[in-house]
Amino acid sequence: MLQLILALAMVATSITPARAQLAAGEGRPALPPLPSPVIFGFDQDFPPFSFERDGTPVGFDIELFQACLEGRDIRLSLKPMRWEQIQLELSAGTIHATAGMAKTPKRELLYDFSDQPTARLEVRLYTRNANRVAAVEQLRGKAVSVERGTIYLRLLEDFGGVIVRSYASQREALQALAGNQVDAFAGADKTASYIMRRLPLEGISPVGAPLAVMPMHFAVSKETRALKEMLDQGFRRVLESGKYAELYRKWFIPDLAPGEVSRLVEAATAARVYAYAPYSRQPRGAAALGQSGTVYTAGSVEHAEPSLGAGATRVAVLKAISNGETDIKAVAEVDHTGRVVTPAGEVVDLLMEFGVETQAVTEPERGRYVSRALMELMPYTRPRTPGREMPDIPWLERGEQP
Repeated sequence: MLQLILALAMVATSITPARAQLAAGEGRPALPPLPSPVIFGFDQDFPPFSFERDGTPVGFDIELFQACLEGRDIRLSLKPMRWEQIQLELSAGTIHATAGMAKTPKRELLYDFSDQPTARLEVRLYTRNANRVAAVEQLRGKAVSVERGTIYLRLLEDFGGVIVRSYASQREALQALAGNQVDAFAGADKTASYIMRRLPLEGISPVGAPLAVMPMHFAVSKETRALKEMLDQGFRRVLESGKYAELYRKWFIPDLAPGEVSRLVEAATAARVYAYAPYSRQPRGAAALGQSGTVYTAGSVEHAEPSLGAGATRVAVLKAISNGETDIKAVAEVDHTGRVVTPAGEVVDLLMEFGVETQAVTEPERGRYVSRALMELMPYTRPRTPGREMPDIPWLERGEQP
């Protein structure tokens, strides 16, 4: 018996910390500690995702990264870099994380990626409103401006049939469109919108379907896998707390102007006259404001079989989409009493197909209107958000942006 006790004691003292964790049911050994500081390399010229303002790092990606690690005992260092250098240093482990990277099988061999995408990037074609077309195919044979050396240029070449004119930056390419030097512009939707608001450039809006939709992720060095787990946990917390929606709205969704709100409500109110409501006797009207500035109106349509009817907002949105206006800025619906009503979940779902930046006018108190972003009405809880699936782009494997 004494020999058995001594043998058990020797086994107990030989258990390593990693084995102790496995025995405790954790299922895997502890990950190595994080370096200090944790270096976050960010693209210094990718507004509004990441850039420098008066020497200070700012942008959606930077604030989201910080929010995901809030409360952790981690010292962070934010390093402005060129995108090509970020990829090299991240694979070498000299920086530990970045954001705004599309996930591909080859890149997964080099980096770890966050479970959920942080946002999605849409590559869109833009025209002046005065020369607007209903579909991107109508731009073939036209001159299109684009930033040289980017994924946008490659997508435009793959689209084919256009006269490509490249510029040193997206800003210059957009200004070429505004100055009537080209017929259209190709670029990243959120960056283009940011630049147009800052310059400002008016009378320009996207047309038709995106050339590509790419979910973007945090990318983490293989040497700091514990950081990926912290980011995944923090991202879930940020989504659940509403912080994600707050940051998204701050950087990507400008508030509606008072004139836009009143214009929508008035148009929706007037549209009730076109409703077909013989069963409820409660006609509704709706208005959808496109990024081009056009307002599309519709009335509700009832049917003896309720499932075959259509709500007013649904009809207005489909009317806009069928006219090539796939970027809906805001919607409003008014009931038979003249009260603005909040869109139903199925309408929010419909709008999310075309982008979560759409706002809905609500009326929490009679006569007081508040615009709410879609994600505030239906927070990100489904696996497909905040990105959406898209066809593979094989040449992204070779390292082109993003």
